[in-house]
Amino acid sequence: MWGNRWGMSTGIRIPKGDQDLDELKSRIKQHISAKDAGLEFIPLRERAMISAKGSINLGEYIGYFSFFIIVAALALTGMLFIFSIEQRNQQTGLLLATGFTPGRIRKLFLLEGMILSTVGSLLGIFLGLGYAKALLWGLANVWDGLTGAMLIRFSANVQTLVIGGGGGVAMATLSIWVALRKQLGREPRELLHAGDQLEISGQSRPTGRLSHLLGVLLFVIALLQIAFSGGSGGTQATGNFFVCGFIFLLAALFYFNGRLARIAYHNNDLPDISVLGFRNTARRRGRSLVTIGVLAAGVFMVVAVSSFQTFGEKDWTKKSSGTGGFAITAQSAIPIYDDLNTERGREEFGLDPEKLEGVYVVPFRVRQGGDASCLNLNKTSEPTLLGVNPSELKGRFQFADKKNGWLQLDDLTEGMEIVPGIADQNTVQYGLGLKPDGLITYKDETGKPFQVRIVAMVQGSVLQGRIIIAENRFVEKFPSQAGYTQFLADAPAEKLDNVVVHLTNTLRDQGMEAHPAWLRLSEFLAVQNTYLSIFQALGGLGLLIGSAGLGIVVARNLLERRREFGLLEALGYPIKAIRKMAVVEHRWLLTWGLAAGTATALIAVWPAILNRQEGIPFRELGILVLLLGMTSLFWIIVATQLSLKNSTLPALREE
Repeated sequence: MWGNRWGMSTGIRIPKGDQDLDELKSRIKQHISAKDAGLEFIPLRERAMISAKGSINLGEYIGYFSFFIIVAALALTGMLFIFSIEQRNQQTGLLLATGFTPGRIRKLFLLEGMILSTVGSLLGIFLGLGYAKALLWGLANVWDGLTGAMLIRFSANVQTLVIGGGGGVAMATLSIWVALRKQLGREPRELLHAGDQLEISGQSRPTGRLSHLLGVLLFVIALLQIAFSGGSGGTQATGNFFVCGFIFLLAALFYFNGRLARIAYHNNDLPDISVLGFRNTARRRGRSLVTIGVLAAGVFMVVAVSSFQTFGEKDWTKKSSGTGGFAITAQSAIPIYDDLNTERGREEFGLDPEKLEGVYVVPFRVRQGGDASCLNLNKTSEPTLLGVNPSELKGRFQFADKKNGWLQLDDLTEGMEIVPGIADQNTVQYGLGLKPDGLITYKDETGKPFQVRIVAMVQGSVLQGRIIIAENRFVEKFPSQAGYTQFLADAPAEKLDNVVVHLTNTLRDQGMEAHPAWLRLSEFLAVQNTYLSIFQALGGLGLLIGSAGLGIVVARNLLERRREFGLLEALGYPIKAIRKMAVVEHRWLLTWGLAAGTATALIAVWPAILNRQEGIPFRELGILVLLLGMTSLFWIIVATQLSLKNSTLPALREE
C-alpha cells in the first residue's frame, strides 16, 4: 500500500543468532553504500577550486592577441638598431682602418646595444605593469558587466616580466649582431666612402618568383590548418585562429617581397616623379617589408576583432536570429502547471485574452544547475537542464552545422543512458570547454548517473548557459520535477512592451519576470563585446606601433636622402615635386600594409563568422580601414612637409 520508487520495505529485521554483530556490519557494508541510499558526498573545496579557475582564461586570450603586437615590436626594435649601425658605417670603417679587430668592434657595439636595450626593456616592464593595472581597473569599473561582483587583484608574475624584458634585450642584441656581421665584412675604404648610404642588410633575399611561390605555399598551409581544425573549440580554436592568421601574414609578406623584387629589377619605365616614388619602395626592401609587416599586424588585430562585434536588437524578429524569433523570455519562481496558450490556462491566472492576442508561449521544464553562460566567469560542470517539446522550436535559431536541427532531441539510437542535447555554441566551446558530441554527466533524481551528448549547437542565442533535452527524456530522468518555470513567447512587435508588463504584473504571485528577448540576448553579447573591446585596445596599441614604425621609416628615409633630393632639385625638379615623390613612395607602403592586414584578417575570420546571422560587417570595416588609412596618410604628409620644408641644395653642396 505504501510502496514507492525506492521499494516496498521500510526496514529489515535480523533475528539474533550465533553470528557476531561486527561481522554482520562488515558484510552489510560490503554490499550497501551511502550512494545506494541516495546520499552523495561532494568535495566542496575541490569543486570550488575548479570553479574558481574560471571557464575562460582571459590571460591566455590576451597572450594570443598580444602575439602580433610582440612580433611587430620586435621587428621594429630590430629595424631601429640596424638603423643605428648603418648610421655609424664611417665610425666602423675608421676603427677598422686604425687597427681595431672586428671582434673588438663587435664587443664594443654589442655592449652599447645591450645597455640601451636593457634600459628600454626596464622601462617597458614598468609601462607593462601600468597597462595591466589599467586593464584590471577597467574590468572592475568600466567593464564591470563582465566581472559582476568578482574581486580582482593585481598580481605580478616575475617569470613573465623576465621573459618580456629579456626578449627585448635578446632581439636588440641579435639585430646588432646580424648588422655587424654584414658591416664588418666590408672593406674599411668602402665604409668610409659610403657612410650611411651603404645598406648593410645584404642582398641575399629570395627572388620575386621564389617569394611568390613561398607565399602561395604558406597560404595553402594556413587554409588546410583552418579546414582540419574546424571542430575545435575554446582556447584551441583561438590558438588555431592566430596560428593561421600569422601564417597568412607571412604569406602576404612573401608576396610583397616578390612584388618589391620585380619593381627593383624589372621596371624599366621612364621615371616621372610618381613612377620614381613607386620604384623607390624597392630601394631598401628590408625596411619596406618591416614597415608593411608592422602596419599589417596592427590592422589585422583591429579588423579581426571588429568583425565579431554584434548587437542583440538587430533582426531579432527573424527565426534564425539569436532570439529564435521569440519576442519575450520569462521565468517564474514557482512552477506553472497550466498551458498558458489555452483559454482555461489564461483564466486560471487572470490573464487578459485581448492583451495576449497573438501571443504564443513555449514552456520549458527546468532542472536547476550551474550557469555556464558568459555572465558567469566561474566554471560549472553541471549546467542547468531544460526540457522542451522539440517540435515547438522547429525552424528556430541558427545551428553551427546547418544539417542539424531540434528533432535530433528525439533520437533514441543510443539507449536510455545517453540523452541527446543541444546547447549554445559559446556555452559548449568556452563555458564548458567541450567539442561537438561532447558528453556531460548528470544524475537523475534516484542518484543514477546518465550522460547528455551535445548533438548540435545553436549560434549566439538566448539559450546560452543551458542544455536543452527533449521533454519526454526530461520526465524519465526527473519524474517528480513537475511544471514549467522558464518560457519563450512569440508576440507582435508593437505589443511587446505591454505584454511584458502584463505577464510580470499578473503572474507576480508565481514570481514571474519577463523581459524582451533581444534585451536578454544583448546582455550576453555585451559580455562578448566587452572582451572584444579589451582586445581592440590591444589592436590600437599595435596600430600605434605600426604608425610609429611608418613615421620612423619616413623620417629616416628622407633624412639620409637629402643629398639625392638636392641633386633632383639641381636638375630642375621643384621641391614641391620632390615632396610628392616622397609621399607617393610611403603611400604605397601604407596601402600595402592596410591591404595585407585587412585581407588576411578577413580570410582568417571568415570560417568563424560565415554562418552568423549578422555576417561580416563590411560597411563598418570599410569605414574603419578608411579612417586608419587617412590617419596614417596624414602623418606621412606631415613628416614629409617637416623634413622637406626648405630647399635641399645645401645638402648637395656639402657632399
